[in-house]
Amino acid sequence: MLLTKEELPKVALNEMNEIHFEEVDMINNLYDTAMSGDYEKTKKLFDEFIEHIEDHFSFEEDLMEQNEFFAYPMHKMEHDNVLKDLYNLREKFEKTKDTKLIANFLKEGFIPWLINHLNTMDTVTASFLTGGF
Repeated sequence: MLLTKEELPKVALNEMNEIHFEEVDMINNLYDTAMSGDYEKTKKLFDEFIEHIEDHFSFEEDLMEQNEFFAYPMHKMEHDNVLKDLYNLREKFEKTKDTKLIANFLKEGFIPWLINHLNTMDTVTASFLTGGF
């Protein structure tokens, strides 16, 4: 287990917190599977994780656009950068079949990014969307 829900920073919008909590379960399951070396199962879970991230980011971006959030371009740029990293990682992973690439990315890249993103971008966004800004 890499991350508990209690370690995850909370934001002012419950719908965002719910999505982040779902991701904690996905991250932990994907990490454990990747560490086991099971390529096929890791590939399946990684594809599901990417799809969830795409939906997660799309949900937030739709809310930001609908509410004319002032920092939408910066927030979206962070999302786009993470998606690019995920797509590049998937390509490398499928070529090498090295499941440890996924585990390392989650531990060293995605989780630190996620916590920072929640503490900064998502906190400001959720505050704005709930009228607390």
